[in-house]
Amino acid sequence: MTKQNLSRRELLKISSMSGALAGAGALGLRHLGPAEVQAAQAMQGQWTATCCNMCGDTHYNKYLTSGFTTPSGKFEFYSQQMLAKGLNPLPDYVPTEDLPSGTYPFHLINWKEALHTHSRTQNNRWLMEFHGENELWININRAKALGIGDGDMVTVENPYGKARARAKVTRRIHPDVVGMVHGFGHWALGPVALGKGINDSQFIRGQAERISGMAAHKDGAVKVYK
Repeated sequence: MTKQNLSRRELLKISSMSGALAGAGALGLRHLGPAEVQAAQAMQGQWTATCCNMCGDTHYNKYLTSGFTTPSGKFEFYSQQMLAKGLNPLPDYVPTEDLPSGTYPFHLINWKEALHTHSRTQNNRWLMEFHGENELWININRAKALGIGDGDMVTVENPYGKARARAKVTRRIHPDVVGMVHGFGHWALGPVALGKGINDSQFIRGQAERISGMAAHKDGAVKVYK
């Protein structure tokens, strides 16, 4: 099976089935019937073969003999390709469009953790026993000023969304930033995942990073209050 003779729909199907198998594996496959397990295992094998075919064999330090996959074959700090597209050929910093303000004083960020995979494992009962909701991390000094204690339920709000979250008061986050693990806050399907934690994406304006086209997951500002 090759990349060329697989449709996008088939690739997505393989990906979703392999994800189902991975999630079921953590549960000992107890929630899948024999036919479903067999189908998922077959899909997992297809996905592995497809990835190998798409990416080729793994060779480390290839740049030592063949260089990088750039026009010069070198690591390019100054990119002629970027320049040709009308972009700054040198890496530059551009401030976020949704900067904190007097009304929404906190940068909102999100991150992923080793325990969960994106938003796909929040219906796994075992994993949810270890981490069943995504708390809102807030700096201890800012929390004290706002009268927020560790474990308090707080409201997170900006022009795009509003939700309740459990506060995690800590010294391990910048005073001007609040954040949470990505992937929680399901509102449809998933009897275990449903209603656990909040969806960080609701606070992010629908836009893409200007060069890569990736979703701007950390381009947002919020206010937090009890």
